[in-house]
Amino acid sequence: CDARQMTTPKHPSHHELELLRDRDIIWIAGRLSDLRPHRHHAAQICWAAPGHAAQLTVSGETLSGSCLMVLGNVEHALDCSNGLVALIDSGRSDLGQVRFGAPWERKYSILDRPVWCGALSERGALLQELGIRAGDSKLDPRLRKVMDWLEAMEANQRWCEVSLPGALKCAALSESRFLHLFSEQVGSPWRSYLVWRRMLVAMSLALAGENITEAAHSAGYSDGAHFARQFKDQFGISPSAIAKNSRFLQA
Repeated sequence: CDARQMTTPKHPSHHELELLRDRDIIWIAGRLSDLRPHRHHAAQICWAAPGHAAQLTVSGETLSGSCLMVLGNVEHALDCSNGLVALIDSGRSDLGQVRFGAPWERKYSILDRPVWCGALSERGALLQELGIRAGDSKLDPRLRKVMDWLEAMEANQRWCEVSLPGALKCAALSESRFLHLFSEQVGSPWRSYLVWRRMLVAMSLALAGENITEAAHSAGYSDGAHFARQFKDQFGISPSAIAKNSRFLQA
């Protein structure tokens, strides 16, 4: 999954979402209202567009501001009439600042920087200002091999063949050692991470033109309903709603 991008207008229409899958980060720009509580593997940062505010609800507490963050695997709901969200895969990015350094001591927080001016092209600068470097993971080399294998399986349209035995063979580790190391370094258990990645594969295929059922089967789901349930649990919205109201940016 190399970087994918296209020239994009600065301000999506009120109802349209623009999605960009840029290696280890999913970028979503536009109206961001996923009020159904949900959780996912990725750390999430939301920047409100100029003149707008974002609201993040976590553990019964609602935060309002122009830049909000919540770490991965934390249940939350987000409401922003116009903004930009980065969903950052902590298994594939250097998220030391997110996990350990200021201002990331809490699982969720209001950030007073950086300020977003409304263009998707600013995404790299926004992360740099927060000390996040995409694509610079400090994973154990054996886990890095597994991540590279997952990338190759998706690129070669063989995601339905991905399995724990395949990962163990790639890492040359016992099952118990692999599962412990993976959960410790990636931040999610192998099974949960696989759910996250499988959903991204299916959604990418759907946004690229396949119908939901075809995309689900290609990603290894037994049927489209299974994919829809898992997607809604993790994103608070159905994949069909995303596909209907989104424009996927991919080079």
